Amino acid sequence: MEGLFVSSSAEIGKLTGTTPGGYVVGEEWLENDGLVNTFSARAPLSDPSTDYDAENVRKGIWNVMPTYNGDHMSLQGGMTVVNNVKPLYVEHLSMINSL
Repeated sequence: MEGLFVSSSAEIGKLTGTTPGGYVVGEEWLENDGLVNTFSARAPLSDPSTDYDAENVRKGIWNVMPTYNGDHMSLQGGMTVVNNVKPLYVEHLSMINSL
């Protein structure tokens, strides 16, 4: 993980409980990329969603892709930790073109 995100990742990854508005923040909210928790990045909580299935792309709901293993800067190629993301983008564009 980029050094810039280590402390924020630890802070995000330790908060559970109930908000003043009564919303329960469970352990599913702890996994994060150093800046954003991955649970909230999947789909809006109030909208229907399903895990992405290339053989059954459903219209009108969020088709959630697998979580990319990396920190917040990984998809931009990184800052000090270099990530080769070209294959990921080529794969995504191929998937989009096939729809």
